[in-house]
Amino acid sequence: MAGLFIPITNDKEYDHDPIAPHFPIHRRQDSGACGNAAYHPCQAIRAARTCAEDHWTSLPELLPVDDRVWSHSSPILLPLPGTVTGEIQAQTAIEAMISRSDNTATDMTLKRVGVERVRQFIATIGLTNTRIPNSMRQFDAYVFGAPNWQTITWTEIVALLQSGPPPTDHIFNNVQTMAASPHDFVSFYSRALQGEFFQRPETLTTFRSVLALADAIPHVMPLGVNAFMKGGNLEVPGEHALSVAGGMFIPPRRWVYYSLMINWLDGEGGDVAQVEGPFVSACKQIFTLLRDRLGSSCDAETGLDRAATLEPGRSNRIQP
Repeated sequence: MAGLFIPITNDKEYDHDPIAPHFPIHRRQDSGACGNAAYHPCQAIRAARTCAEDHWTSLPELLPVDDRVWSHSSPILLPLPGTVTGEIQAQTAIEAMISRSDNTATDMTLKRVGVERVRQFIATIGLTNTRIPNSMRQFDAYVFGAPNWQTITWTEIVALLQSGPPPTDHIFNNVQTMAASPHDFVSFYSRALQGEFFQRPETLTTFRSVLALADAIPHVMPLGVNAFMKGGNLEVPGEHALSVAGGMFIPPRRWVYYSLMINWLDGEGGDVAQVEGPFVSACKQIFTLLRDRLGSSCDAETGLDRAATLEPGRSNRIQP
């Protein structure tokens, strides 16, 4: 986990400091330059780009929901494949994307903003190890070998996935992939959650409020903190990933930015359902440790902030 402690009043450049053991991360050596698997948390970057639009009024804009944007794994907008049509506000799509990892909402948002604009945003802010696909539908179609993956229709992608084909390429590839490194996530959240990418204070408030809706928060976060995160998982035959990334404010004055992820192949562990429990438990232990070690306010005798006071020569790394 990559962590970062700063006083809330300090908006300058920060030094990164690892504060807890890293989870084992599997890197595929044959899949190009992409970083570690970070499936749905990349959606937070798309949400930031949407919120950073020049026109604040774009969030109430109505976006179409139809077979052009339907995607599998959409628990809000696609409870039954092909049955939800109409229009919803852009902000509602963003909330569905973050709170429940709704892939239809993701493709709606990405289509509205433009994938190249999001990629340009990623490059401009220096996230050199982050990649996003053209859309969730094209990502699935490419990985599972559809020759027409760029133009595949909803009917065709449903038939493809229902046929249960083996993947023809890895999750990490040089054509359609979704990945980000822990360093990129910490770099992104440490700036986005302090408003660096937004022109208006109310935009930052909206961004934080959306990230506070993530369904992973009550599972991995202890009581007594303000959590802003995106979690997610990815599973295709042979490859699996779990990830959470974001920021946590620990009263009275500490921010922590983090990325925890684990990637594995068949033979290195079970499926996501088997690994998710231990992963969530480990995350909650780490965040509880952070709350307990950094949440104390003042020493009763000295009146100094315990979290900011260290003996000379001592590291500020927290040992498990």
